[in-house]
Amino acid sequence: MEDQVDEIIDFLNDLLNMDCHAISNIINHRVPCNHSLAEHPTVQCGIGKMHGIDSDYTVGMLGILNGLCGTIDNGDLKGYGHITAIVDDDGMIKKFKRTDK
Repeated sequence: MEDQVDEIIDFLNDLLNMDCHAISNIINHRVPCNHSLAEHPTVQCGIGKMHGIDSDYTVGMLGILNGLCGTIDNGDLKGYGHITAIVDDDGMIKKFKRTDK
């Protein structure tokens, strides 16, 4: 799936250009998840309280998409997802890009 990362990023940026508010809200939304999902080898989950959610673990759509694409295998970003959302001061996503670029 790593080969399709750039296609997914292009797709997300196209959607962002169509409706940045909807895409930002979906990507910024987190829900509580259980330990099993949090321990998935590629899904990116948060630990502790995030965005007002009081849970041991949380997950969002970007964490799931990154899980689909796998994680970076080496270097300083080892274990991180391949897709990064660039967010402005108001929490709106400006663009998506590869984490390692």
